[in-house]
Amino acid sequence: MILYNNSMYNVKCTHLRGAGQPEYVPNVRQATLYPVTRKAYRSWHEIHTLTFFLANIQNVIFMPEQLLILAGSGIVLLLGSMHLYYTFFTNKLDARSAGTMERMQGDHPVLTRRTTMWKAWVGFNASHSIGAIFFGLINILLAIRHFDYFRTAPDLYVLDIAALAFYLFLAKRYWFRIPLTGVLIALLCFAASGVLVFCSGIPVD
Repeated sequence: MILYNNSMYNVKCTHLRGAGQPEYVPNVRQATLYPVTRKAYRSWHEIHTLTFFLANIQNVIFMPEQLLILAGSGIVLLLGSMHLYYTFFTNKLDARSAGTMERMQGDHPVLTRRTTMWKAWVGFNASHSIGAIFFGLINILLAIRHFDYFRTAPDLYVLDIAALAFYLFLAKRYWFRIPLTGVLIALLCFAASGVLVFCSGIPVD
């Protein structure tokens, strides 16, 4: 005999393994027993789960300016996550020439001899990735939970757009097409969101 406990609906059901015996789903609130088959109970559970999900998701409505922030932040988060993965788990950021890597591993920056150019290269890539990940995550959380901050504090838009503009400069000057395209799209998303927020005329409490 197996006891199944579903805490979401406060329901316990006892499955009887006897041949030909029905399974029962006791309703704790009504204290009555309903003979159902395993397939019927699964369908009952799925219907109640879907009903619970729809009842809650209908209250979640994102405005266009929120969606733009989420889109731009998601792009930066994705780029940062990929960069971090490439840094530690692939060779995509290694030099194609083995001699170049050996020289980086054996040489030191002018600043200090306590590290090598190779270690500095890995560390700079990792810290750059974490910065992009943090940028994406913090803006996603703000857009979902505290979007009014963007309305009441235009400085958030200024800082975000300034950071993305600097990333765009770096991508154009030092990087390549994929991050350049991603950062440009993210910058346009934040700029469009700011235009919608401050040109909508919606009063702020």
